[in-house]
Amino acid sequence: MRDPLKAAATAADISAAVRAGSVTARAVVEAALARIERANPTVNAFTAVAADRALERADGIDAARRAGAALG
Repeated sequence: MRDPLKAAATAADISAAVRAGSVTARAVVEAALARIERANPTVNAFTAVAADRALERADGIDAARRAGAALG
C-alpha cells in the first residue's frame, strides 16, 4: 500500500484526498501510527498513543464519506 502521508504535502492535501475518496481516513491513520512506531523509540516524542481511538474515529469518517455526508 502506498503511504498517503508521502503522497500529500500538507494536512490540507490529506484532508482533500480523504474527502475525494482517493484515500481512506483509516489508511492515513495507519500510516501515521506506523511512522510513530518506527520513529518514537529514537525521538521519544509520544508518551501515549491512542491508536484504537484514532482508528475508530477514522472508520467513522470513512463511513460518513461513504454515506455522502459532507466532511469538514
